[in-house]
Amino acid sequence: MSENPTEQQQYELDRALLDEHGPSYIETICSFADGMRAEGRTADADDAMGQCARMRAMRLSDKDLLAAVQRTDGESAEAGKLSAEIERRRLDF
Repeated sequence: MSENPTEQQQYELDRALLDEHGPSYIETICSFADGMRAEGRTADADDAMGQCARMRAMRLSDKDLLAAVQRTDGESAEAGKLSAEIERRRLDF
């Protein structure tokens, strides 16, 4: 088995974490990422921030998700997470 989870596996893990811990868990992960960055663990911090972005995208309504991706104009790391969530939901934008 690969050490790198697929997008679907990441989604399922994030969905389970949100279901178990609630939306406040997102900020816990973001705080953890800030601590890793302060320790110089940049790659780990980037992974954790990616998880935060995925979880935030998952919580958005379809309308808000589409508006958010338009605001980013594809220019940020978050834009990729938003676009992935749009594709997962099979929305048109």
